[in-house]
Amino acid sequence: MILTLAHVKDWIKEIAPETVGKIAVGTIDANKECFVGVYDGKRSPPGRICLGGYPQTRYAQKSVCILLHWSKTPTQAETQAQSLWEHMSGAGGFLMGEIPIVLVDASGGPVNVGRDEYGVCEYVINLMIVYERVN
Repeated sequence: MILTLAHVKDWIKEIAPETVGKIAVGTIDANKECFVGVYDGKRSPPGRICLGGYPQTRYAQKSVCILLHWSKTPTQAETQAQSLWEHMSGAGGFLMGEIPIVLVDASGGPVNVGRDEYGVCEYVINLMIVYERVN
């Protein structure tokens, strides 16, 4: 089983209940002042295949980008971004759906990317998720 963006979205709803009904994969609802988008990350995970080929490769990685579109008040947006980042950074040893997560690398912290055209503050959190492949 491969880790998908839907798995990540569902995990975010668990660790940040305030995002329920305000989160989607591959898009955001710009009409809402508070929304989270879950996207494929821009940095590709390193290609790593173990000796014996793909069936012998136990772990995989997924690059994910979280866009936090949250509030017209900069302090509220920053607080929400920091809170979400703290829940994610260094997490591991849990299941995301049925997939065992080894490590969530959220190094670098949330990045302020300014405001959208409606004045809503936005932050990006980049993740590299190491997970155990489940056959």
